[in-house]
Amino acid sequence: MRKCKMKDVLPASIIPLIAAAPHNDTIHKLLLAHLKQEPLKDCVTFQAIQDWIEFTFEKPEDPMAKILREESIRQREMQEQIQRDIEERERNSIRVRVIATDHEYGNASYSMDVKGEGEVPLHKPDLLALAAAASSITELWDEIAENLRDEVANRVSLDPVQSSIRLSDHSDTNSDDLSTELTESAKDAIKATLLAEAPERYRQLFGQ
Repeated sequence: MRKCKMKDVLPASIIPLIAAAPHNDTIHKLLLAHLKQEPLKDCVTFQAIQDWIEFTFEKPEDPMAKILREESIRQREMQEQIQRDIEERERNSIRVRVIATDHEYGNASYSMDVKGEGEVPLHKPDLLALAAAASSITELWDEIAENLRDEVANRVSLDPVQSSIRLSDHSDTNSDDLSTELTESAKDAIKATLLAEAPERYRQLFGQ
């Protein structure tokens, strides 16, 4: 199968020169300059040179198509790297159970509390940094809960608290600040991690 046409790989201005003197050494050197490869020795007719070119060389990629392809590859590699980073962060995290509470207003002129409980990942390096900076156990729990707010917002489903539903004069839908509370099992998991990863800091905080 022919891979290209002569005009795909050569300037249109030199094709008539090849047709006029296909056996000329200067023409062969010109082909070498453009194609980085000299014609076969038996290519001494225009048809032979044309066949050699069209059966040997691939049609060059359209510049815009090349740019789009390279950008697509770059975007895919970026997404793959982001996914690898997320997976690595997940592997280096502990799972802690939290309780989330929020207060919403709806378009139907009502307000209500919403609440949910679920597990979220707590990145170990973040935990160690918060523990190093905390001046007390209470501050540590508060800072960890604050650190987990984004994870809670993305991962914990909140359901209406039926007893909190009431009429409201708010006209647009919004939400108060989400609050996060660590469960006792979460605190136990955090303490176990600190004991294993930073025993001296654990003893400073918990006195054990």
